[in-house]
Amino acid sequence: MSQYQNYNIPYGVTLATPVKRFLAAIIDIGIIYGSGIFVLLIMFLVDLWIQSENQISLLYLICICLAFILFPFVFNMYLLEKYGQSMGKKIIKIKIIDESGAMISTDRLIMLRHILPAILFNIPILGFIFFLLDSVLIFSKTRQCLHDRFAKTIVINC
Repeated sequence: MSQYQNYNIPYGVTLATPVKRFLAAIIDIGIIYGSGIFVLLIMFLVDLWIQSENQISLLYLICICLAFILFPFVFNMYLLEKYGQSMGKKIIKIKIIDESGAMISTDRLIMLRHILPAILFNIPILGFIFFLLDSVLIFSKTRQCLHDRFAKTIVINC
């Protein structure tokens, strides 16, 4: 086992580089927002073609849009919980494990890696500082962002 601060990672396992983590995040963002933009474009075109006073059709289209935005997010959460990989991480061949080398628990994954950072990002001024710290810490010796430190996780190469 090689030693990285308070945790051991098995021999032959290497920490993911900041570039790989960045690319995986870009892919994830592209998939989630890309699907939303695609649906918004379809909604706009349908609205142009179907001139209707019927508010139910607009509500129907909004629900479809939400489904297309939520599906990739929920699917990513499923992949993260089951394999420790989002769609972007799977493509880039990296994954999240906890500091002991085991799969991360679902509650830590959701609460500490996603919800807590999302809340902190949205606090005026503090959110910007959190974002900067979170981003800069990826270049530390352990390559752990702030959200990784909260959840006690590391990101490794597969």
